[in-house]
Amino acid sequence: MTNARLLRRCLVLGLCACAPTRTAEGAPVRTHVVDAGEATAGTQARFDWSGEVAAGGRVELHNVNGSVKVVQGSGRTLRVHADKSGRRADEVRIEIHADHRGVTIDAIHPREARRGGRGNRATIEATIDFRIELPTGLALAATVVNGDIDASGVSDRVELTTVNGSITTEGARDVDASTVNGSLVVAWPGGAGGHATLEAVNGSLELRLPAQTDGKLDISTVSGKITSDFPLERREQMVGAQASAVLGAGGAAMQLSTVNGAIRIAKR
Repeated sequence: MTNARLLRRCLVLGLCACAPTRTAEGAPVRTHVVDAGEATAGTQARFDWSGEVAAGGRVELHNVNGSVKVVQGSGRTLRVHADKSGRRADEVRIEIHADHRGVTIDAIHPREARRGGRGNRATIEATIDFRIELPTGLALAATVVNGDIDASGVSDRVELTTVNGSITTEGARDVDASTVNGSLVVAWPGGAGGHATLEAVNGSLELRLPAQTDGKLDISTVSGKITSDFPLERREQMVGAQASAVLGAGGAAMQLSTVNGAIRIAKR
């Protein structure tokens, strides 16, 4: 994915967080919507939900303003906790859509009429901070416009996207992580197979690898420095820097790219 496409994807996904996600026609759906009455003094509210999710499913989260913290859960129970704060926080709905494919979590902000009577637009004034307890065997996709994502101790596939914020993840063998303005730190567990694709427009990337890693590295930056604890084959460029390496038997594909930011490959 080019960095221009990355920016467009982040903006589109972020705007989608203002509207409910639709499930396939005919699929069984359970929906829980937080009541405005759960707010305290109109400025703060809490939300809690839990449900059983079968292995092999997918958990998808869309947020506009606020952080996302993901930890490894126990058993087959997915637990979602959110703290809502700020002006009009009591009007933000959190919707859970669950079907046979998994669970989708949406933070839906109130809407206000546009001047001139031409439709309405989302009013983004509240902050929603999520904490997710994720059972093993589930894929995770989290999208945030303004906020950090921390998915440490998650052992399955993760797809993490933020526009203005940093991303940290540890333990997942398949990682897709991208940010426009922020840093990425990924600790990859090693082993056979898997992949890591890290992209940033304005921010640094750090990939932490075991000393014994089987993987192929493909690294590029337009304006930034590449450093590595592993030997790299560097290629001269008129603009920017590129490097590559085959570690061990190869196997896992690892691609890192930035426009404005340094890239580091660290041994752990």
